[in-house]
Amino acid sequence: LSGQNPSAVGWAGFRISLAGFLIPFTFIYSPTLLLEGGDYVAIALSTVTSFIGVIALASSLQNYIYVRMNVIERLAMFIGAVLLIFPGAATDIAGVSLAAGVWLWQRARRNAARLAV
Repeated sequence: LSGQNPSAVGWAGFRISLAGFLIPFTFIYSPTLLLEGGDYVAIALSTVTSFIGVIALASSLQNYIYVRMNVIERLAMFIGAVLLIFPGAATDIAGVSLAAGVWLWQRARRNAARLAV
């Protein structure tokens, strides 16, 4: 239908949907995502960290947030996403810190590119 290489289209679709494939595995590590066994704060915290993890994984696989990522940014974002899958305060803090750091760096690079034009 699209006139494109079927293999390239298939791989692009796989990269886009990979974050969705990992969500069921996060249910195993964090049952509070299923609203089980936790108070409201634990449920909210696990939901927010999972959301950030999915965004981090998707952006690392797409190689783009505001501008094209370099290898270091992409690797840091991927590691941050993987850390957010596992429960625990230490992994959540490390994962959010990596993802937020790359996001802020990307935003600064975008603003610098706008000023240069």
